Amino acid sequence: GILRFDKEQSGYTIEGLEKSISTQYPISGGRMVNLEGRADRIDKLSDGTLQIIDYKSGNVPHLNFNSIEGLFRGAVEERISNIFQTLLYSMMLTKKHDTESMPSLYFASKMLGDDYSPNIVDTSSGEVIERYSMVASDFEAELSAVLEELFDMSKPFVQCEDVDMC
Repeated sequence: GILRFDKEQSGYTIEGLEKSISTQYPISGGRMVNLEGRADRIDKLSDGTLQIIDYKSGNVPHLNFNSIEGLFRGAVEERISNIFQTLLYSMMLTKKHDTESMPSLYFASKMLGDDYSPNIVDTSSGEVIERYSMVASDFEAELSAVLEELFDMSKPFVQCEDVDMC
């Protein structure tokens, strides 16, 4: 399915497979938080956009999410880790390479379908997230808030009570 899907696409080159990506993310007080990850695949599109591709093997594609805020602070079922990770990696690529990025999820079991799209969709707005810039402001506001809380030395670290939320 993946090879057929790739063959039908055009105007891209594979920039990296299982590629380590990292960036430093600023928080208050002049501090920097090191963020790191490993991207399944990064393609460079003909317009210079870097497409982050995360391969998934599950039978139920998780391509929809209910708002950026929900990814960070919503109920358990709203915190969709594969979408969060793909957006985080897109943010990291955008910052590190000063270019646009495109978050994508390749669900191998569904890619043979004629109507398959690797794009994620924000169901709260109905928007197809074709470029990270569409959600950058909201994503980074939520990320900054979470990191500020995490690194606030005046607040004790408390393990989360609900294991599913951790």
